[in-house]
Amino acid sequence: MTDLRTIIDDLRARLVALPRIDSSRRIDIMDQHRALDAAAKALGEYLVKTYGARIQDNYNGSVVSILKVKSSSTMGLPYALQNWIAAAERCLAEDRA
Repeated sequence: MTDLRTIIDDLRARLVALPRIDSSRRIDIMDQHRALDAAAKALGEYLVKTYGARIQDNYNGSVVSILKVKSSSTMGLPYALQNWIAAAERCLAEDRA
C-alpha cells in the first residue's frame, strides 16, 4: 500500500503541471478553462486508478477522498486536490506530534 507522503509528493508534482489560466495570453480564456478541466479530469482518473481515490466533481463542487483523507472545494477539482494535500499534511503532522 502506498503511503501518504508518496501520494502527496506525486499529486503536488502533477498539480504544478496542470495548465494555468492566464488572461494576458492571446488564447481564448474559455479554451484555457477547457484545457484545465480536461487535464484535471485526467489527473482525477489517474488518482482513482493508481491510489483508489474516490472523486466527485460536479456543478456543486468537488470532493476527493484518498486513504481516509477527505477534502472538498466549490471552486473545482484542482482546488479540492490542493485542499487534499493540505489535509493530508495535517494528518501527517498530527501523527508525528
